[in-house]
Amino acid sequence: ALLGSKNGWVRDYAQQTIIDKKLTSLVPELTQLLSSNSNPLQVTHALWTLEGLGSLKTADIIRLARSSDWSVCIQALSAVSQDLNAGNSAQYVTLANELVNQKDESIAPYIAFLAHKLEKFDAEATVGLLQKLSLMYPRDKYIADAIISGLEDHEDDFMKKAHITDSTSVIYKKLNSTIKNAINRKASRDPEVLARLYPLGAELFNSTCQTCHGQDGNGVKSLGPPLNKSEWVTGDKHKLMAIVLFGLTGPIKVNGHVYKAPEIYGDMPGIGYDASLKNEEIAQLLSFIRNNWQNNSSPVKEEEIVQMRKKYNGRQLAFTQEELEKIQ
Repeated sequence: ALLGSKNGWVRDYAQQTIIDKKLTSLVPELTQLLSSNSNPLQVTHALWTLEGLGSLKTADIIRLARSSDWSVCIQALSAVSQDLNAGNSAQYVTLANELVNQKDESIAPYIAFLAHKLEKFDAEATVGLLQKLSLMYPRDKYIADAIISGLEDHEDDFMKKAHITDSTSVIYKKLNSTIKNAINRKASRDPEVLARLYPLGAELFNSTCQTCHGQDGNGVKSLGPPLNKSEWVTGDKHKLMAIVLFGLTGPIKVNGHVYKAPEIYGDMPGIGYDASLKNEEIAQLLSFIRNNWQNNSSPVKEEEIVQMRKKYNGRQLAFTQEELEKIQ
């Protein structure tokens, strides 16, 4: 009964108590509350209490999602992710389409969120649902944001599949803006983010590599060529591993320019001979530079470093460009 209290703290504490004490004997009464329309707050708390007890059923969620009360409907849609699986995904696809067809703008953003959750089980249905929402509400910025929120790195594909072509619509403008922002973000990676992602690599770069190649990756006169946008960095990772592990000697062409003495003095020593350097550190270093500045390439795995060290075990000479070009 306290789940229906006018006092929010009391409702929350009642829900917490039932869940913490695992009072599963109350499941029948909680389920019965779901059929009550007199107190939407009590229905909502009963819904999440059942979820907390692991006793919320697909049929319960679907019934509540069809509620005429907006707050109950969106709570039910929010609960779908806790229940969704391969066995019931088709039921939720049907529900989502049913709700879209009701043309209720107030629940449309929540349907968009649900559509993204369904993608794992039915990608085609997800595109269809989002396309319907895009066509129904071309001027609604909130629905547009809900649609775009789950499209990370797939905005362009969605525009083509969903045939978003009305350049005056909000969804079209926001999609194009998001695509441009993503391109710009990739064009200039945040070094602080990368340092958190590859802490060992960032530390090794700062202590070993930046002296010759620069903090900005654009090279240092007389010391080293650029790593930023270098085909040796962003291209075949095996060539990059060979350079870093065993060193590089002689002229090297980077982006059409040949670096040689007197522009660049000396050879690049390999760090693979240093037994104190762990394979994980070297893998993180290469991943760090392959994704820093304006580079955007796949990371290097620790096991790939292990394999490369084994392949060239015993090698004493640094690689030349001619040798590197033969590596596959």
